[in-house]
Amino acid sequence: MTCGHPIHPEVLADYWLAVLASLEEESVEEHLLGCDECGERLRELIALAQGIRQLARKGTLQVVVSELFLERAAQQGLRVRQYSPPAGGKVDCTVTAKDDLLIGRLAADLTRVKRLDMCFCDAAGTEQMRFRDIPFGPARSEVIFNYPIEPARSLQASVLLVKLVAVDEQGDRLLDQYTFNHTPS
Repeated sequence: MTCGHPIHPEVLADYWLAVLASLEEESVEEHLLGCDECGERLRELIALAQGIRQLARKGTLQVVVSELFLERAAQQGLRVRQYSPPAGGKVDCTVTAKDDLLIGRLAADLTRVKRLDMCFCDAAGTEQMRFRDIPFGPARSEVIFNYPIEPARSLQASVLLVKLVAVDEQGDRLLDQYTFNHTPS
């Protein structure tokens, strides 16, 4: 049996996170009570989110995280090393064997941004990897990302340049760049 009106995955995620308006939440709950297919999709979404969260907690994912994620990590006793280079500026950084998470905080004015990309570049500014359409709220003033801790521990002295890029119909617009000067511990 196939659901005639499947619940959109974004709505399922908002339901799971308890951020739906009460009327919409009631409607979703009523649908889930009678629809095994959408209930299974919700269970799959929860399992996926839990798997991603577990990988992020282990420091193995390069991923954008929330302040709430960091608060929970600290409550669970994880040791979080954080660096916040100023916009257009640099920060010296390292990671030790005792650290569990390596976090970068990038302050930026996101008020007029429709889509946001985060680019990881070498010291010369050549883009090595781009995260497209990263999650952000226009009212937020920073992007927080988790850098994989194990690769960071094995790095020699190096420079990582991270760029925040607004993307719209006219193309890319550099918001700012941030330099992380890594030294091994």
